[in-house]
Formats: sequence, C-alpha cells, structure tokens
Amino acid sequence: LARTLKKIFLQTQPSAFYINLTDKCNLNCTYCYVPKDMRLKGYTMHYRDLEAIGTKLLEYADKNNIFIGITFHGGEPLLCKELIIRFIDEYIREKHIKYISIMTNATLLDEDYVKLIAKYEEKITFGISLDGLPEIHDKTRRTWDGKRTYNLVEKAIHLLNKYDINFGIITVVTTYNVKVLSEIIKHYYNIGVTSVLLNPVSPTNKHAYSLVPEIEDLIIMENTRIISVGRIVNSLIGKDVCIEKNRGLPTGIKFIVGDSSKVKI
Repeated sequence: LARTLKKIFLQTQPSAFYINLTDKCNLNCTYCYVPKDMRLKGYTMHYRDLEAIGTKLLEYADKNNIFIGITFHGGEPLLCKELIIRFIDEYIREKHIKYISIMTNATLLDEDYVKLIAKYEEKITFGISLDGLPEIHDKTRRTWDGKRTYNLVEKAIHLLNKYDINFGIITVVTTYNVKVLSEIIKHYYNIGVTSVLLNPVSPTNKHAYSLVPEIEDLIIMENTRIISVGRIVNSLIGKDVCIEKNRGLPTGIKFIVGDSSKVKI
C-alpha cells in the first residue's frame, strides 16, 4: 500500500492549493474540528509568508505549464481581509492563476469588501458555510457570545448576487437537517443559491459525534452512483438540476441549479 500511495503521489501533478491564513475564527460552531484554543488564540500568517507561498506556486505552475487554483481557508480567512485583497491584487493577473477562492462563514462580508472583490470578476469565487433553514443553521453556527448568524449569511448571499460574484454553499449534514434536506434545497433556491455541496458531519469532537445522522438517513455517495437523493431532486422538478460527485470529498454531493459552468467551490 505504501508503495502504491508513493507512486500515485509522485505521478500526481496538483493544480488546486489550500492556504490556511489563520487558525482563528469568529464563530464557535458546535461540530468544529479545530480545537477551541486554536480558534481563539491561534496563528495568523504574515504577508511575507503568504507572498513567499504565492511565488513558489507560480514557479511551480510556470515550470509545469499548468493553471492552478488557490483557496483561502482557516479558521475564518476573512479575519485577514487585507492580506487577501493584497494577494489578489498582486497575483490575480498572473496567467497561470485560474481562480482564487475564499472558504468563509460569510458573517464578515460587507458591501465595501464585496465591491473590492467584484472588480476581479470571474476569477474570484466564494464557498459559504450555511447549514439550512434559519432555525437549523443557528443551532450549530453561532458566535462566541451565542449570537445567531443566519441573517448575516443570507445578507452576504444577496450581496454576492447583487455584484455577480460566483459562490457556492457548503452544508454540513447533521441530525438537525438530514430529514429536511428537500425543504433546505428549496429554501436555498428561493434566496438565490445555485450550487450546494452537502457534506456529512465529521465526528471530530464529542458534540459532533452526537450529530452524526443514522446511516439510513444519510445521502450516500458510492463512486459516481447516488443511492438516495430522490426526495431532493423531486423537490426541484421543473428546474435545471445537476448532481455531481464531489472530487476529494467522497461523501459529498453537489447540486447545481441553473448554469453550472459559472460555479466553482
């Protein structure tokens, strides 16, 4: 197995790269896999380090003559808004950069920042965490002082649509939402969401373990075959719906409503 994995690794030419800008986060999601102390007091990258990474990635892309995608992750990357804009402004015009993506809880997105992002047009995309209907989302995704966050996320969705910025939604599937996924998909469509990735919760802490759905309730992905998504697809009959396997996350299922060519998450 070790020989096989080494062979695969050596023959693989990566083209998508994740950069964790910070360990810190402004939310205290109940199922988060990052330890509490890290989310409160963790490391945040300096721009000189980010710039060094960008330079290395461009050298790699140029040497191999490939296009690459860069995703900012965390923690919450929008705690580093200035770093992101500075990096985008410096690197987005490089010919080997296919896209830059920001994976975020979206609670820190405001109109001024969205306007800055909008000038870079289709090369910038967002992946936004949203766990369903307002009352469900607010059970698992609150601030450190217990404030609800759903309204902030929906406001961010409307802003991204207003400025025509590509985005997709990532929904963590738990015992709270697994039985109402069809209602959630309809709700998403109604608030302007066109791409959804459903990922079963990872049991990485005690509370997260308690949120793992029963196996019969899970949406199961087996290679490219989807076992039980009928109730969700049926809820969108009459719409242009595409269901895709999520490469790299074998338990994930991605729904695209409308023009899938414009969505990158």
